[in-house]
Amino acid sequence: MAHGQFSLYYLDTYGGRHASAQTHYQIVNDANTEITRGVTGANGETAQFPNTSATNQTFKIKVLNPVLARYEDPVIRVEDQTISQLHIDVLGSNAAGAITGKVALLSFQRAMFVNAATNKPIAGASFKAFMVDDKGKRVRARDAKSGQLIEGKTDAKGLTERIWCTDSVSFEFTYPGTRALIKTGYLEPFVQGGTSTHHNVPFKTISANTAPDANHTVPLAGVTSAPVVVNPQTQELLVVPRKDFEDFEKFSGQFDAVLRTKHQAQADLGKALESRDADAVAAAEKALGLAEDKVKETLNKNFKKLTDIREVYTFETTTSGKLDGKPKTTLRRRYINEGHYLKLKNNRLNREQFSIKLTVKDIDGTTKKQYEGKGHTAIDASNNLQKNNAAAKAKADKEEAAKNTDEAKKAAAKKSADAARKEAYYADKPGKAPPPRTPLGAGAVDRNLLTKSMSNILGELKTKGLDKNAYGTLDLPGFGGQLADSIEYSESFDTDYSAQWLRLVGAAGAQSQMDWRKGAVGISGNLQGKVVACEGSYAMHYAVPSRAGWLMTCGGQDMGAIRVYLELTLYGFAGAKVAMEGSATLKFIPGVGPSLEGKPRDKGPNYTSMVKTAWKDKNKPIKLPSFEADGENTAMPDGTGVKASVDAFAGAEAGITPKGSLQWLPPEKKDFVSFAEVAFDFALSAGIGAKANFHMYYAQGKFRFKVAAGVTFGPGAKGALDFAVNLDQMAEMVKWLAMQLQHVGFKQLVFVEKAAFQALSQVLVRLIGEQTSLGQALKESALQIDQSFNKMLKTIDRSDDRKKMLDGIMRNPHWLVYAPPETRGPLLYQLTRHWDYDHMSDTPAVKREGTGYLPNIHYLDRRKQAILKILTPVQLTAEWENVFQHMTPAGQKLPSKIPTKPRAKNEAPRSSGEAEGDVLRLLNNGLNLSDDLRKAFANTNAGNNAANKDMDNPYLTTFFEMKARLKGKFPKGYKVAMNDTPSFNISGQKTSPSFTVANLDNPVG
Repeated sequence: MAHGQFSLYYLDTYGGRHASAQTHYQIVNDANTEITRGVTGANGETAQFPNTSATNQTFKIKVLNPVLARYEDPVIRVEDQTISQLHIDVLGSNAAGAITGKVALLSFQRAMFVNAATNKPIAGASFKAFMVDDKGKRVRARDAKSGQLIEGKTDAKGLTERIWCTDSVSFEFTYPGTRALIKTGYLEPFVQGGTSTHHNVPFKTISANTAPDANHTVPLAGVTSAPVVVNPQTQELLVVPRKDFEDFEKFSGQFDAVLRTKHQAQADLGKALESRDADAVAAAEKALGLAEDKVKETLNKNFKKLTDIREVYTFETTTSGKLDGKPKTTLRRRYINEGHYLKLKNNRLNREQFSIKLTVKDIDGTTKKQYEGKGHTAIDASNNLQKNNAAAKAKADKEEAAKNTDEAKKAAAKKSADAARKEAYYADKPGKAPPPRTPLGAGAVDRNLLTKSMSNILGELKTKGLDKNAYGTLDLPGFGGQLADSIEYSESFDTDYSAQWLRLVGAAGAQSQMDWRKGAVGISGNLQGKVVACEGSYAMHYAVPSRAGWLMTCGGQDMGAIRVYLELTLYGFAGAKVAMEGSATLKFIPGVGPSLEGKPRDKGPNYTSMVKTAWKDKNKPIKLPSFEADGENTAMPDGTGVKASVDAFAGAEAGITPKGSLQWLPPEKKDFVSFAEVAFDFALSAGIGAKANFHMYYAQGKFRFKVAAGVTFGPGAKGALDFAVNLDQMAEMVKWLAMQLQHVGFKQLVFVEKAAFQALSQVLVRLIGEQTSLGQALKESALQIDQSFNKMLKTIDRSDDRKKMLDGIMRNPHWLVYAPPETRGPLLYQLTRHWDYDHMSDTPAVKREGTGYLPNIHYLDRRKQAILKILTPVQLTAEWENVFQHMTPAGQKLPSKIPTKPRAKNEAPRSSGEAEGDVLRLLNNGLNLSDDLRKAFANTNAGNNAANKDMDNPYLTTFFEMKARLKGKFPKGYKVAMNDTPSFNISGQKTSPSFTVANLDNPVG
């Protein structure tokens, strides 16, 4: 059943996006009949609602007008007028996810000016509204609809008019008949559909908090505690006047706003791809492009050089928001440029004492080198980046080596168990606790030194009478404790410019933990939870193109869902570029490994162009972005380097090391499963395969895949990334490859190198026939695998070797179920070769099976059972024919044409027909068995397998029954069913409705 929902939000002046939470809404259909009503959640989303009609439907959202107590059409931006309607197709369409209509509501401001003593409205009071522009200046605010300056007089109820405004504003009221000027702090806008309709502005009163609330009062300027700004890099603490701090808040807040919008837009694009709605994808991709442009415009305007950035942490005491007078301290991370920081520093209240002692020890106990105030040039930063990359790689190598020790394995197991328990404990408490981490821990910060230095600053404030405020004493040592807590909670401590940039573009405006594995990037301001201070790196998790995956195609056939899971540990300028830019270049550096470098998004290739036509084609019901496996990777790197789109990043071109896996969606599961990991040791660099979108090959003892960057990171990315199949992933890879062969009807998979496919077929024969361990079967090269296989063939005629093969088949291993014809054929060939000593190890079986008087005596009975085990997993007529075409010692292909010359005694089969005849003769080898074998041959050659019934030999009967049941087309979305079981017929030949449809509620990883 198709579902829909609306996502409501409003934009601020800087393009920052804010969820419209607690909005009362009503959903109606074309006939204006109510479908549902409710209140949006914290993410601004309505509940999902179904299209229960038999026809396409258009739904519309309305919001509550609390004054008139009715639902009305929302006031939205002019350019978004059509988005308040949502079209949902008939039942069954878009079944994989809900279509989401995004509505940008206009926010509004309104204030009521009242007498504090009597609570009576003050009518006729003149007012003006102000905001802070992107340069940090206090300027007149304008109405978002009319464009006029916001000014006027209060009405008889003391109310201003309703003002459409995209940002927080500060009102200035002039009391009627006087020059008394009452200035408010910056007030957050109201959202349509809420129960709050205006701010109360009492004349001559003390304030509470500024959050939009129907009952709150507004803070008047200068009555909250003096805010504190800490610069960990320069180790300075500034106690800032209220007016300067308000301007600072608005200026620094723009970075949170624009980056929050970018993070949200990235998450929205993933959700749009999962919704399988082409219009939603186009809108989301357009929004992401605009958000990225806004980020770059904002950063270029304010940071000309890498060293212009100033990362600070602010402490501010406010009330708890309930007018109870209890103080509350908030800690936030903010960013400004050098000029604005110098302004704060010059206007600080603590003129003499402003240095603090922030000494931090790393996990290994060494003291972090403190910043000496000399700064770093961009060239220094770029050089340091190369060193950091080398150091990071050396550290990773050391950690990898440590994993190999028994002690490390035990410790890792315990740590994994502890992490699992912690994650399980917090599973039903979203947002209550971070995922398991390894913080610096207690004692990392020298609190005595920090407290002492802050006490010195407080001493100066006391002498000037600046240590007290409306809520009590300014508690600088307490602030220091909070800062120490935040640092010790961090996993590292780095105040270099590169780390500041990383935290700005990667974490500003977003939660400190951005985890795509749990569904979407959580977006909110820096006020929530605990701030992670000065952490030098953090992990980003990508499911590309989304959690729903790609549709891989080959030769016009849909090959199923596949996706790339990337885990990127971002650090330094290289990490900042990846977090900031919309795309990447992927390459392999010999001696170093894979490298991912952020680059500006290419405006050419995009998801919109992929889906806008395909998803509206009724003949193509699978609505996933697709790529052609055998298509050419048209976005190869040009070798000229990548210029950053943010001016300050010019010259910083190093990359980071990606980790991750290649995943597919098995038919019996609804969760993606990994079958290859990012390769660190080798990458294909030459040949046709190196230029393909998707290519499987064999090198250095592993099966590998080279995947174009456009598939690995998204449209427009350049280069490619190589993945290797580890031993523990071989079974899954073999299963995946078997499904690809089924999908193309056992035609040649052009994206698989012939040498790699032959190597796999030979390895599987050895795994099944010799019961060789996987590690022994895999050699350094495909040539060495071929040599080992041929060596096996030379000794196979020994009775004990062929018996070993028979025993291996009888175990019905996983490898046999998903083996290709190139493996089944050689196994059948060996089973049909027998000499006198073979009969000694496989004694005759006497059975009462038919209607005759005499019992059936089967020679080589175990071989007959093994032959059926080999053939039972065969699904298609083409596959069956393919098996017998490859019934040769080494799997070479036989012609289907019947030879004209008579076959010599003990001569190997010369055609697939002769090969099948050898199998039938062995199945009928014995006494008192079928006399109709010649007739059965004739029926088989005529294609009338169903006529071969009651053969007086159950083995022959089962053989022909299986052959008669073979399908012409594999039912995509179903798992391989054994031919002799009822489930074989249940699936039929039609594609399953769940083909390529994943369960998006489970974690990614």
